[in-house]
Amino acid sequence: MLHKKGDLTENKLILLYLLQQAGLPLQLDLITVLVTEQDWMYYFDMCQHLLDLSESGLIATRVLGGESFYIITPEGRESLTHFQSRIPFSIREKIDAYVRENHAELAAPTHIHATFHQREDGDFLIRLSLTEEDTHEIFSMALMARDRREAAQICQEFRKRGPSLYAQVVHQLTSSVD
Repeated sequence: MLHKKGDLTENKLILLYLLQQAGLPLQLDLITVLVTEQDWMYYFDMCQHLLDLSESGLIATRVLGGESFYIITPEGRESLTHFQSRIPFSIREKIDAYVRENHAELAAPTHIHATFHQREDGDFLIRLSLTEEDTHEIFSMALMARDRREAAQICQEFRKRGPSLYAQVVHQLTSSVD
């Protein structure tokens, strides 16, 4: 299947797929470079698609340090699972390869920190945070664990899913409750 640059639905799915595969917040500049260099969509179409996806709750948009970041929401992941096959396989392969080859560059704006230590009472205090450029804290939390295994597991999962967790928390806190 050949990708048509103006295919609205397919272009939105490409953006969702890119955000899912990256697994962390992506700056607008990085998204722009990839989709325009690959000639998948026009710049203004891409901006409109990002706005539409954000308004529909499929991605979350945040401005950190003057930069726009985008991350897929749980709703976006669910939608993508139903329609991922509509993205041409060649585009999925290119996105997968790009994410693999450029993971360090993609992760550079957001650093994940997860540590724990045992307290005098035997419990383990866990500190989890995301920082921008390793200096500006954008998200942090402290948790307690019963044992070393549980503390290590929580840290390991946060290293994998910290940016996604952050996006979910922000989404929950900014969603209107009816």
